[in-house]
Order: sequence, then structure tokens, then C-alpha cells
Amino acid sequence: TKALGSTFAEKTHVVIVHKSDQPGIFTFVFPHRQIFFEIALPQYGIGLNEFTDWHDWLLTHEFTHVVHLETRGGLYNWLAPVFGSWMRPNQLQPPWTKEGLAVLFESTLTPKGRGESTVYRMMARTAVSEHLLEDPEFVATYTISNFDKKSWPWTLRPYLFGYYLIR
Repeated sequence: TKALGSTFAEKTHVVIVHKSDQPGIFTFVFPHRQIFFEIALPQYGIGLNEFTDWHDWLLTHEFTHVVHLETRGGLYNWLAPVFGSWMRPNQLQPPWTKEGLAVLFESTLTPKGRGESTVYRMMARTAVSEHLLEDPEFVATYTISNFDKKSWPWTLRPYLFGYYLIR
């Protein structure tokens, strides 16, 4: 919370489950803060294996979401007591902003996150060498915020390009 300049008194609930062969993690901040963590070991092909203590940076990533989405300032501080816990303006930010910030903090607050990985550096170099960043369609805001894009770099777009844009 200190890294993002925010504090809150309530706890964040971390729910640890093991019901799948695939790791998974997601975060809710409404109606209260929760991180659901599927603790299965990651398969090599999904890009989570290059990291020391992958569960540590992954929880850091998700907790960054909690702090970022929970942060309110200015007018929202006054409106939150009236409108309740659904008043979270940062939820309206594009995915590349939210994911880029989380990848940045997982990479700076833990020994090694995705932002400093050889995979992310290789993907960024590939985008530059293939002149993809010069293509208006490739770098359009609706494209870098798309988790479902069927072309390279697939679902990693908001994480990869968000990290480099936030950094």
C-alpha cells in the first residue's frame, strides 16, 4: 500500500483453492476485497516459470490491483460514504493501465516479475524489429486493451504493453 501511496484499515481476504491443474488468480474489490488463488503449479508453456517464487509476485500483482482499484481521492472521498463500496473510479481505467501498473509493481517489489523477464524483453524486441509499433491498428488503445485479440501477443497485450507504457 505504501508504494501506491494508499492505506486502508480493512483486510483483504485471500482464498486459496486447489481444484484444478491450471493456476489461476483473480481479484474482486466489490463488495469487499478478495483475491482467489488457484495454487496449481504452472505449466511451462504459459510463461510463469521463469520466476523465483512465482506465487509471491503473483500475489503482489493481484494485491496491486486491490490497492489501485480501492484508491479514491478528491470528490470520490466525499461521494463514497453516500454511494457505498461500488464507487471506485479506477475500475473505469483501461485494462492496459491496470495490468501495466500491476506488472510494474510485481517486477519492482519482488525479486523477479514478468516485466524483467527475458520473455517480455524478447516480445518487446520482436514488436520493434517487426515494425509492429508503427502499425496504427496494432497500437490502438482498443487493441492493447484487448484480452481476446487472436493475433500476437494474444492475451498478453494489456500486461506486456501496459508494463512498457506505465514504466
